[in-house]
Amino acid sequence: MKTSIISTALAFMDHLREQGFKEHTVLQYQTDLMKAVGFLGEYRRVKEILPSQIELFLQSDALLHSRKGRALAPRTIERTVRVLRHYLYWLQKQKMRRCDDLLEVVER
Repeated sequence: MKTSIISTALAFMDHLREQGFKEHTVLQYQTDLMKAVGFLGEYRRVKEILPSQIELFLQSDALLHSRKGRALAPRTIERTVRVLRHYLYWLQKQKMRRCDDLLEVVER
């Protein structure tokens, strides 16, 4: 399997489908996760993601504001962070990357 952020994110979506998640839920996860993918760089390898980059994402307009610049509701932000956390746990379970350092930042 390719280990770019985008290829693993799409594989994660396939995993959710295989686990029986409804398509609407998978699409919502994908929308949320693509915020992080776009911020981090979709063609970057997952092993190259640094904790400092996750920290920057968690403080970024990509997470905190809509495309029109409006502040997002705290529940919307929390949902995106939960999806990112779920993806990182999945990466680790698939042995694509040890994510303890990244999860530590997300779980603060």
